[in-house]
Amino acid sequence: MTEELREQIDALEKENLKLRRKLARIESVAERNKKVAASVASVGSMLSLEQKRRDRYMRMLLENSPDIILLLDADLRFSYCTRTFLERANIADFSLINGHLLTDVFRRFMSAEWVDDLAEKLRRSFDADSSLTFEETLNISGVEPRVYEAHFTPVRDDETERSSALMLFHDITELRRTQELADIARLAAESASAAKSVFLSNMSHEIRTPMNAIIGMTSIAKSADDADKIEECLDKIEIASTHLLGIINDILDVSKIEANKLELSPTRFNIHDTIRRIVDIVGLKSEEKQQNLNVYIGDGVPDTLFADEKRLSQVVANLLSNAVKFTPEKGVIRLSVRCTEKKTGVCTLLIDVTDNGIGISKEQQSRLFSSFEQADSSTSRKFGGTGLGLVISKRIIEMMNGEIRIESKPGKGSTFSFTVSLAYEETDADDIADGADDADDAEREEIGAVDDKNIFGDRRALLAEDVEINREIVRAFTEPTGLKIREARNGKEAVELFERDPDAFDIILMDLQMPEMDGLNATKAIRGLGAVKAKQIPIIAMTANVFREDVEKCLAAGMNDHIGKPIDSGKLMETLRKYLGRDN
Repeated sequence: MTEELREQIDALEKENLKLRRKLARIESVAERNKKVAASVASVGSMLSLEQKRRDRYMRMLLENSPDIILLLDADLRFSYCTRTFLERANIADFSLINGHLLTDVFRRFMSAEWVDDLAEKLRRSFDADSSLTFEETLNISGVEPRVYEAHFTPVRDDETERSSALMLFHDITELRRTQELADIARLAAESASAAKSVFLSNMSHEIRTPMNAIIGMTSIAKSADDADKIEECLDKIEIASTHLLGIINDILDVSKIEANKLELSPTRFNIHDTIRRIVDIVGLKSEEKQQNLNVYIGDGVPDTLFADEKRLSQVVANLLSNAVKFTPEKGVIRLSVRCTEKKTGVCTLLIDVTDNGIGISKEQQSRLFSSFEQADSSTSRKFGGTGLGLVISKRIIEMMNGEIRIESKPGKGSTFSFTVSLAYEETDADDIADGADDADDAEREEIGAVDDKNIFGDRRALLAEDVEINREIVRAFTEPTGLKIREARNGKEAVELFERDPDAFDIILMDLQMPEMDGLNATKAIRGLGAVKAKQIPIIAMTANVFREDVEKCLAAGMNDHIGKPIDSGKLMETLRKYLGRDN
């Protein structure tokens, strides 16, 4: 082999080596490219899956959104809508409205005028590339109008540079209803607050009027030398005091009504006697005004009924008193009592009071039976009164399962009527009952005829009362009876006096509200003493706490009876006779 040929072979081998190395590098790069391509494909696949997941989540959100969402093109044609819209508009499938104009679809459930106005608003917003928010009431379902808060937002696709719009309707019907109820409640609260302010102003006037008479007549009596003048002042003080007590009782009754604590105590009574007593009392004022007061009791009305006589009398007396008050001199008033139905021992009474007085307008009638409101405050100032009587009457009648109504015209008079269903006794029983009632009346007359002078001369009482004037009143009422009284100024002192000598007392008159120890705890302490007399001695509550629950607390503490304040001398004497009589 020649030297030249060898050199050529060496050169070719070197070139071959270079080519192999280059091929190896190319294969290595190709392998890396394959790996990169595989990685890129994997990433792309992952991105595709992620996009699909996001798209699926987005569809889930849109399809389950409670809001109506619409996607519109630049011509306000439907490109997309949520299922909520299809369901509310009763459209089976989106394909039925895809590409349709918004105005054409909305004309199915809204007026053409409204749809045209909406389209004009949306186009202006589109042209200005600005969002729009407004509130509309739509009846999309055709069943119930709903209130929606609408949002319209133009959208531009950066890739296609095509414009579209997103429109959302958010149902705020319940929110508006809640707001309306809140507004109504707020206005009612404000009205009630204003009414209570007026009520308190009226109450202040009503309470101060008799108080002024009491204080003024007391001052005049103290400086008078003439016995007749003093007696005249005392008569006026008594009238004013009775009026003031009536106002306080009305306020207490309304308070019990507000607290849902007004209760009835049914008893057996004669309706004719009840009406007669009411007319005797109210008739005095009617006679002063020379009014013609007529009373009619139907033949079918049973004599003997079962109900809360006191509360029923309160209603009738209130209606009659109002008629007398608001009827001019020489006017006419009629009280009618009729039985409209009888069945199985129950009689339905219809009682109405008619007058030809000033009358009541329709607007005033709407406020007659509302607590803390009066039909007309100017009428109250002119004629007087708290305006509570009808509120109390309505509640009493409702508790008797009855109903009260009014018919009236201004200047033409008024008729107040109510119905109540009451148990009754048959005629024969009524005759027996009448005889029993006559016997009771005779017995009461006989008791009333008993001379109170020194009837308790051998009896002793412990009076627990922290107010000096109240002790003085009890002493004055009992002085003619000869009752010997030992006084204690608080509950603790009363317990100590009794514990020291239990046999020194025959009865205890116990106030409730006292310092150091109140009447309830003092009673419990006395009942807990070891002496036999501690368990037997009558303990009588004397207190201004006159609610039913107050009486029950007194009895639960171990008291025997209850006398309300202001103390009525007749009630006090009746109670003393009951527990200090000859048989006790």
